[in-house]
Amino acid sequence: MRNIFFLLFITFCLFPSCTNNEVKQAVNYQPHSSGRVDEILLIMDEDEWRGSEGETVRKVFMKNFQVLPQPEPLFSLSQVPMEGVTDLLKRSASILVIADLSKDHPTARMIREQLARFENQGKERPPYFMRKDVWAAPQQVTYIYAEDAISLNNKLMELQETFINLLYKIEDVKVKNNAYVSGISKGLTKTYQEDYSLDFEVPSIYREVLKTDTLMWVRHDNQLNEEVSNIMALIEPFTGETTPINHDYTIEKVKEMGKLVGTDNEGSYLYPTNKYIPFEQVMVETQAGASVKTLGLWSMENDFMGGPFVAYSFNDPLNKRKVTLFGFVYAPRGKKRILMRRLDLIFRNIKSL
Repeated sequence: MRNIFFLLFITFCLFPSCTNNEVKQAVNYQPHSSGRVDEILLIMDEDEWRGSEGETVRKVFMKNFQVLPQPEPLFSLSQVPMEGVTDLLKRSASILVIADLSKDHPTARMIREQLARFENQGKERPPYFMRKDVWAAPQQVTYIYAEDAISLNNKLMELQETFINLLYKIEDVKVKNNAYVSGISKGLTKTYQEDYSLDFEVPSIYREVLKTDTLMWVRHDNQLNEEVSNIMALIEPFTGETTPINHDYTIEKVKEMGKLVGTDNEGSYLYPTNKYIPFEQVMVETQAGASVKTLGLWSMENDFMGGPFVAYSFNDPLNKRKVTLFGFVYAPRGKKRILMRRLDLIFRNIKSL
């Protein structure tokens, strides 16, 4: 008894500043989540995974990532039934739970239990819902359900872009952590800010290749995996009144920058090509404002090289200029989805100063 009393006395003497909030945080401690970029743990019953519901899930979440020379899925899904979810799997950062509520299996029962929370609060059932940090942190658990198989398949197809964007909320966090795992290059970031009025956090793994009054080119060479990622920013001052940027403009600027990229072969240069896969172009909102986003493939004239690219073009009326961001990847031996996701996330977060 004396030993227990002594231990309690030491505890309170050594930690006198421990508040109720700190004790509560310790009690609610969540393990750190894990998972690679765009890697999703799918909790789904085996019968549904092997049936029409699973086929629809694969059609929605494992369709090809946009414009790559070799097919890669949008997400990497790992399916497991609810009863197979171990403590280790519960640490996944991104979890997708899908069930047909007409069935009586553990996954459906778990979703019904979660839906009861809304009903107990007098709220209507949402068509889908999310929970944060259920078993780990940061974590996002997304629940998709329907009252029968047909309704579930229809919901997945009709709301597929919504569901994909929901998953990207946490996956983009993983992409950012992946892109900046080595830190930020203070020197290159400062150069973009001071010389080009672009608020652009350059990952520290990049190095300067070329710098002019209107263009800055940086690249990262991963010799171990034979991967090269390039970023170019091109400034074009307004010559008259501001005009909307059309889809052809971005391709023209990519061609212009491509002339600067070559190999040891005489007369080689990079050019965008839609010979095998059409360009994908769409208007998007970024930190810099409305932009034309272009995805496509590039090839090398007079050499056997190629790969995917992403480009953003936008008007910058404050600085009386047009800006085009061009990112392209060369990775002949490896996957390219993650490399392209990094470039896309960086471009979406660049601001004009």
